[in-house]
Amino acid sequence: MESGGGTSGQSPGRPEAPTELHRTLSALDLMLLGVGAIVGAGIFVLTGVAAATA
Repeated sequence: MESGGGTSGQSPGRPEAPTELHRTLSALDLMLLGVGAIVGAGIFVLTGVAAATA
């Protein structure tokens, strides 16, 4: 026995609205992505060096 009514997963009486999402990255987004990658790689390198010297 199933509770909650229908199996569609949508609330009744609510029409499907078309959504338009655009995939865009600005220059600032790309720059911050690069900075984050560099900082993240630096953290892994420093922990490796610290583990090797300990």
